[in-house]
Amino acid sequence: MAKLKVKIETVCATDPTGRAPFIESLRTARKQALPAKTFYWLNKISAVLEKEFTEYEEARIRLVMEFGTPNPAGTGYTIAPEKVADFNRELATLSGEIELPIEEGVKLALPANGVAEDWFFLMTTLDIFEEPA
Repeated sequence: MAKLKVKIETVCATDPTGRAPFIESLRTARKQALPAKTFYWLNKISAVLEKEFTEYEEARIRLVMEFGTPNPAGTGYTIAPEKVADFNRELATLSGEIELPIEEGVKLALPANGVAEDWFFLMTTLDIFEEPA
């Protein structure tokens, strides 16, 4: 049976405030009281995704520093409009798929008292969860 794959750019996506909704959802979910099978597989998946996220973020930050200029207030970088296309082209070279340590078709139970918002990004990205009852 084939391993489940997920797009790097989906897992590592950040919103305009710099938050990574998928990774935050994964971290929040893992802190909940989970069924044993769900706990086991989420921990295995998380180990792979956290590593990929860290490496992707390091590469993205290097690109921001390469194509951007430091803000005068010392709060980050700004990429000039004429460099955005080059930045985006380089960022696109980081795309690909991550093979997860779980077989396609495996279904995990959500916690009985789980909050939908905590699971939204996981459920819409990974097809590994049973439908809520």
